[in-house]
Amino acid sequence: MKQRRLLKDGDALDGQVRLDIRKTFITLTCFILGIGGAVIYGDWSSLVVLALIAYGSMFIGVVAYHRLLIHRSFKCSKRLEYSLVFVANFSGMGSPIDLVKFHELRDWAQRKDSCHDFFAHRHSLIKDGLEQLFCRIELAKPPEFKIESSRFYQHMHRYWWSYQIPLGVVLYLVGGWSWVCGGVFLKMFAVQFGHWFVAYYLHNSGEQPEIIKGAGVQGYNIALLALFTFGESYHNNHHLCPEAAQVGFRAGQLDPAWWLIRGLEKLDLVCGVVHYQKSSNEH
Repeated sequence: MKQRRLLKDGDALDGQVRLDIRKTFITLTCFILGIGGAVIYGDWSSLVVLALIAYGSMFIGVVAYHRLLIHRSFKCSKRLEYSLVFVANFSGMGSPIDLVKFHELRDWAQRKDSCHDFFAHRHSLIKDGLEQLFCRIELAKPPEFKIESSRFYQHMHRYWWSYQIPLGVVLYLVGGWSWVCGGVFLKMFAVQFGHWFVAYYLHNSGEQPEIIKGAGVQGYNIALLALFTFGESYHNNHHLCPEAAQVGFRAGQLDPAWWLIRGLEKLDLVCGVVHYQKSSNEH
């Protein structure tokens, strides 16, 4: 497995987990206002709004962030790429540049013979959750990556959070403050929490058809989460070929993100789709 953006190697083991004040503030604010709004207003329709916005934006997000922006599993026009990322941004996942940086760092660490527990999700569910949602890791010798940074991505890096404001205005006009609490604040917390929660289990339990030789961290497949994660829950498959546009490439595996990519390909909107190829690292 290649690391396309790596400029300088580092030490994936020597590091300290530190409290991240900014991340903590955002996480707690979204949780308190989201849960508080649900309790105060008691409007179950706000949870439906949360589910629809989170599911729809993350569906696009899996394609835009993970398979296109991070792994470049297919090619498309910049107009389509930016449009996909723009829609995905309403999920509240964070800055596209930050998402690429952390993903590259985590993947780089997991491919080493050994890495810090923070990257491997080795701690208990509660400890790992507290670290991932409220902390950051500071490596003594961090690697360096080349991260693409167009004017569009610089803008999204600075103002990704501000797009929740017009979304909140629309939700307020249609459903009042309960919809704002659900569709903005609780949604952002749910997306962050769900992303960590699924990642924890995909590195700790499930089916493991293949082992990547030389990699200190392995992935697992959890078929029951396939529709919920748009195919991302076949994480053992993903570790085998990170660049593949189709993660659920085995018989009977559901991969909604791939279905969308395939549909765009049939419409001649994408090309250069990367397909799974067995690696010599598979064991």
